[in-house]
Amino acid sequence: MHSLEELSELFRARFKQVEYPVFPENLYHNVQYILGIQGKQIRPVSCLIANQLFSDIKEDAFHAGIAVELFHNSSLVHDDIMDGALLRRGYEALHVKNNMPTAILVGDLLIIHSFEYLNRTNPLYREQLMNIFLRIATGVCEGQQLDNDFENAGLRDVSYNNYIIMSELKTAVLLAGSLSMGAVIGGADDYQSGRLYDFGINLGIAFQIQDDYLDVFGDPAKTGKRQGGDIVKNKKTSLLTKTIGLLPDEKMMKLESIMHFHPEKRVPAVTALYRDYGIEQWAVEQVKEFTDRAFAILEEIDVPEERKAPLIQLAHVLLKRQY
Repeated sequence: MHSLEELSELFRARFKQVEYPVFPENLYHNVQYILGIQGKQIRPVSCLIANQLFSDIKEDAFHAGIAVELFHNSSLVHDDIMDGALLRRGYEALHVKNNMPTAILVGDLLIIHSFEYLNRTNPLYREQLMNIFLRIATGVCEGQQLDNDFENAGLRDVSYNNYIIMSELKTAVLLAGSLSMGAVIGGADDYQSGRLYDFGINLGIAFQIQDDYLDVFGDPAKTGKRQGGDIVKNKKTSLLTKTIGLLPDEKMMKLESIMHFHPEKRVPAVTALYRDYGIEQWAVEQVKEFTDRAFAILEEIDVPEERKAPLIQLAHVLLKRQY
């Protein structure tokens, strides 16, 4: 049995061994650049954790984890282009550092190579893994489109329920799919791998709501983000969509007016509205509700409790309280 920290180190070491050609240099140099800007690699590590839930770690868990990490990085490259982002994890976004055509090609190439790594897995369950991966990839694209649609929609046109659907597709599906693939590799049956997928969906949604919460009510010294950054960008978050659903017409008209304020005035005005309608406490309760759902699902999976420890630890890392 490996701890979460040990599994993270095992994956990091293996991911460093991923090699690319030298030519064309401008393409592969930029692949190395984006892969060198490493995040926490939660999703591929989740694949190892789920494998270990049912058996010793298999080589295929690394192949599937690498596929997930490559695809995740491809989506970040493309997201940065669509969002016009200047930075990625404190470094220049690839389309800023180089140019947009090269960034698009790098993102495309990472997707292609993610399938190449999946193709290395055991033929006994390769089709099952591929189907899960296709579900992930499709969901991320659908979620990104919904996010784009929401950005251009009016305040009254985006409901909280639709926001949850978008979060499930754009954010939670990668974690859920990684867990499900790891479970399949570990020897889990369809029910167990499916329940782990549901565990990941609920945990991913809880994470997204908490992220929305921390943007407004978290301590910037701990979050490392500007307080109210989502309000400044007029993003339709779980907090905003829930508030919209509670507002009477006259308050809704006031909110629409507030959204045209200068950011220095908009952030405190929207935050005050959240407090007036109990959104701060509501968000905390929603995080707990989705987290409780996730852990209830985990209870249904019949494996020794010690094997669940890294997965429980992962959940606590994702939902570490900062409020």
